[in-house]
Amino acid sequence: METILFVLITTLPSHIIAFYQFWDFPWRSRTLALVLVALHVCLKTFAVYLALCGGLHIRVLEFAFSLIGLAIYLCLLRTDINATLFFFVLVMDYLIVVRGIATFASAWAFHSSSQSYVSSLICLLLYLLTLPPVLSLCRHRTEILFQHRASGLWRGFFLLLLSMTAIILLFTDAFDASSVQSCSFFFARIGLSACILFAYALMLKALENIRHQAVLEEQANQIQRILQTQRSMYAHQSAYLEELRRARHDLRQHEYMIQSYLNSGDPSRLRQYLQTYLADLPHVADQHYCKNPSLDALMRFYAGRIREAGIRLEAEFSLPEALPFPEPDLCVVLGNLLENAQEACPGLENPYIRVAAKLTAANAFVLLVENSAPTPPRQRADGSLLSTKREGAGIGTGSVRLLAQEHGGMAEFRWEEGVFQASVFLPG
Repeated sequence: METILFVLITTLPSHIIAFYQFWDFPWRSRTLALVLVALHVCLKTFAVYLALCGGLHIRVLEFAFSLIGLAIYLCLLRTDINATLFFFVLVMDYLIVVRGIATFASAWAFHSSSQSYVSSLICLLLYLLTLPPVLSLCRHRTEILFQHRASGLWRGFFLLLLSMTAIILLFTDAFDASSVQSCSFFFARIGLSACILFAYALMLKALENIRHQAVLEEQANQIQRILQTQRSMYAHQSAYLEELRRARHDLRQHEYMIQSYLNSGDPSRLRQYLQTYLADLPHVADQHYCKNPSLDALMRFYAGRIREAGIRLEAEFSLPEALPFPEPDLCVVLGNLLENAQEACPGLENPYIRVAAKLTAANAFVLLVENSAPTPPRQRADGSLLSTKREGAGIGTGSVRLLAQEHGGMAEFRWEEGVFQASVFLPG
């Protein structure tokens, strides 16, 4: 009975952490996962009972059921497999460290067996002390990691951490119950916990760099779009100036014709000639949206794409030529929101996009983008939106949030009554 209680106490935290971390993630069937995990715990307990009745060791049995539990999450979670494996090894190492310290303390201080009631009690106390911060860390930091598709990086860290764990377990005789009283057993667990923290910190740093790189790539893409638009505008203006030059050259001939019609006393023929002449004059069809050249060029680029897609566009800008924020950052924010809005509109009846931007008296930048959206977007509990083009969080909205936070501002996304609204506020 002592061993069965110990196995239960050391098994349940792994599932608590997993469901707490992945509850808001996309599942193939969350209900099926709950049923299978409950069945898994019951079968593991029953298998341990049978093994104890037969006088068999249960260490190998515990590892086998750990792999079965992992298979349940891998099959039912819609996440990157390598990222899930990395998270599994982190949780497994945390459980190994707590279990190792508990068994060492019970054997060293109370001379009890490794899976006694004393070990179970110490293990339970350690979980009560450490589980809340671990859950908080998993919820608020690890969730950020899953927003990035970096399978190669996940795989490398997973294999590194798994190798370190295997070496520590094998060289400290983890399968021998008598080894728990040795100091090497205890310090190996402390070393393993240090490895966990170090690997986790490295992974956070690496993925943070990847996230910033993604933002820089978005900035480069938006700047490229601006340059493309400006080249097009320059070519159009050059052609327009050439037409004006030709029209000015031909003006003398038109003056002769007008004078001739006036002298003939036939106003109808003069009126017809003037109508034909005015129709042939070049005109400027381009629309300007604001005085800032970069945002104006970007807005004109997307306006052309939006109108070509048959989407009604309403835009209202109140921005000066010079803005107190880096123009590449503002272009990334505006470009991502316009692109997301355009992608949400195809196939809808009478789709529309509304854009409004202004600079307040306190030099705060305010941007609002609305688009028709009959169904709400998928999102997590923290408000991050899930991508419609791939698994995981959307890169565009993530970049907008990150840039807003870097400038001390905020970005909010909400859906209400068939309208999706994205708003960005950057304080002056």
